[in-house]
This record gives sequence, C-alpha cells and structure tokens, in this order.
Amino acid sequence: MRAPTFCVTTALVCAGFAAAMAGEQVVETKDGLAMRIRDDGRIACMAIDGRVLPAAGAVGGFEVLDVHSAKGVDLVANGGFDETKDDWPVGWGRVAKCWRLDTEVRHSGRASMRVAVPGTDPSRSPNVALLRRFPVKGEADYRVQFWLRTQSCFREGQRPSAPAVYTVEYDGEGKSLRQTSYYRPKYQPTMDWFLASRLLRTHPEARSMGVYMNLYRAYGTAWVDDIAVYELGSEWQTSAVQVEGKWRSEEGGIVQSARIDSLGLQFGASYRAAGSHIQ
Repeated sequence: MRAPTFCVTTALVCAGFAAAMAGEQVVETKDGLAMRIRDDGRIACMAIDGRVLPAAGAVGGFEVLDVHSAKGVDLVANGGFDETKDDWPVGWGRVAKCWRLDTEVRHSGRASMRVAVPGTDPSRSPNVALLRRFPVKGEADYRVQFWLRTQSCFREGQRPSAPAVYTVEYDGEGKSLRQTSYYRPKYQPTMDWFLASRLLRTHPEARSMGVYMNLYRAYGTAWVDDIAVYELGSEWQTSAVQVEGKWRSEEGGIVQSARIDSLGLQFGASYRAAGSHIQ
C-alpha cells in the first residue's frame, strides 16, 4: 500500500469586479493592485487600478493534491555522498576548503557534505556540482528532495539561512534553460535534519539536468545529505481537493484558516500588501 503525501498549490484567478461585496475582503497596495477574497476564503478577483485581470475559468485559492510516495528510480548518482575517493564524494566536483566530507554528522549512510563560512560577514561559497548531468524529459514531472541541517547559519540582516540546493535544466545542445532553487519556508539558525522537497515540471525543451549547491550570501555551518531526483509517473497524483476556510482581518492584511477533515490536514495562509505587491 502506498502512503500518500500532499502538495498544496495556489491559483490566482478572477471572477467579477475588484470592489468588495458583502462578506468579502480586499487586500490592496498603495499603487492600485487589489485582491478580493470571498467569505469562504477563495480568491475571487485580482485587479489593477480597478480593472479586473482576465479570468482563468476557475476559482482561485488553495488546492491539495494527494501525491503518492512511490519514488521510482533516483536519477542522482551518489546523492548520499557514500561512495568516496581521497576524502571526497565520487561524481561531485572538488571545491575550496569551506566544503568537506563529514563522516560523523550525517542524515543516513556513511557521510554528508558540510559547508562552513566563518565570521559574521555574509559571503557566497563556491558551488559543489554534480559532475555528470542526467537525462530528463521535457514537460515531465519530477520530485527533487534533500536533507539539510544548520548550526548558527545566517544571511544578510541576521536572518536565518541554509545551503542553497538548486537544479539547472539544459536543452539538447547543453544550453542552460532554467534554474530552480529549493527552500524551506521558515528556517531557524540552528536546526536538526529536515527534509526540503519540491515538485518540478521540466521546461518543454529540457533534455538533461544538473544539481548544484552552495551557501549563498550567508555564514555559519550547514550540512546537506541524500539529494535525490525522482521521475514521477502519469498517476502520481489524484484529483485536487479545494481548500475552503474563513478569514480574519489583521494589521496590513488578512489571515485564512482552513481544515480538510477527510485528510487530517490544517492550513493557514496570510495575504498582505508589501510595497508594490501582495505576498
């Protein structure tokens, strides 16, 4: 039996005019971008200077996809850094001393990769790159995941940070098409091992992919382990379940709370005007 995992998606679509109707709320920036939210928490309309943006033919808001956990074949060779030679993982490019193989602190297996940037001045560490790109299909669905651990890891403004792990897609001639980064929404400066995961649909012209990692404009110590990319089959998800929930006003915006009892899930979302955009 396959255990389900879940993916939350957000769609912004329009139906109607920008002004709030009874039981609805509007979040609006000072330069005229407005989002109207219905009393059930669904997004009803986006508008600029009172002009409604074109509708996509559906009600906006949150949807939950039941994603099966069957993984398939891992496309990343030595993503757990267990195969080594001369104190370095086989298949990964050797870089400066701030990166090293760590056989004592690891998520699983024999080793992890550790990056340490001393001091309090944020800087960009060198990239550690997977030397061999692996083939992918265009417009296909993949799951990219990896495990992270941090210790006193900060970026600019004393904000918590973690290593950046990202993929780059290439066309048949080896030209870079797109870079995708993978982040956890809320870091803490020091965190034990946690999973970061994302679903990715490749560029239509993608034929291969590479994996890279660095500590970007940050300092501190962090670990990466068990990097994996799985191709998802045609039945990787079930039909979407629309999330509905009530909202409440807060300073600068609104907060929505919702539950899907059948799945045992609870959600929270906030919408606030931030400069020229709504976040």
